[in-house]
Amino acid sequence: MILLVYALYFLVIPIAVCVLDYKCKRVFSGYWKPLWGLGYSLLSWGLVLACIWIPYRLGVYSIRGPEIAFAMCIGWAYLWVSSVPVFLAYGAFRWLKSR
Repeated sequence: MILLVYALYFLVIPIAVCVLDYKCKRVFSGYWKPLWGLGYSLLSWGLVLACIWIPYRLGVYSIRGPEIAFAMCIGWAYLWVSSVPVFLAYGAFRWLKSR
């Protein structure tokens, strides 16, 4: 389960966003940018909370105080931070392609 979440966070979601940007440039232009940023943050926050809540509900472990505090406060940033390498590689690809 945890490997699936890592693959989702570090590869699948960031690469899907880059492919969507590459194929449909209009989607990420203009006033849509802040909405995509908000959606990306909410997706991150929801996934982080789900990864804590689901094992708790299944009885695998109990939630500790710092875990839930970090998830509630900065859960929105987890996906952004893990996406940085993929976004930088995509930016380099686009830059090299435009030369």
